Amino acid sequence: MENNENNGVTTQNAQNTQNETKNYQQEYENQKLEIERLKNAISKTNSENAEYKRQEAERKKKELDSLPEVERLTKELEAERNARKADTAEIAKLKLERDFSANGFTAEETAKLIDGNFAPKDIAEIIKARVDEGVKSAKAEATKSSTADGLLGNGTANKGDGKSDFQKHQESRKQSSTVVEL
Repeated sequence: MENNENNGVTTQNAQNTQNETKNYQQEYENQKLEIERLKNAISKTNSENAEYKRQEAERKKKELDSLPEVERLTKELEAERNARKADTAEIAKLKLERDFSANGFTAEETAKLIDGNFAPKDIAEIIKARVDEGVKSAKAEATKSSTADGLLGNGTANKGDGKSDFQKHQESRKQSSTVVEL
């Protein structure tokens, strides 16, 4: 009986080994399929990556091809900006010339002031000449408009009506002080 028992155990062990072998074979096949699936996924991903790299390279090439146009346009824009700055400077210069001329500066003085090619001594001379001219004008105007007698008149009769300035003043005072009664 012991033999039968040993045979039963051995038979059972053999069946277990067969089942395990079948399980290992099945597991091996499953692992092979999984590896194949992963290889296909990696291959697909690599293909997509290569396509994206190709597209990026084409984009960069197009960008580089268009770069000279961009550089040309940039240079044109810079030239236009420089021309505008020059025009603005010329307009400002003309306005200054107009203003200096309106304030009595000579063409030579205006040129020295606007061009900026002058020494501080030149500015001092121009300012001194302007001040001296202003003082002379003020003195001449003061001499013309005022007389020794000033605002009260000189006491002589006017040629038109024969009355002196004082008499006219007295009459105007009399008229303003007259009260009208009702």
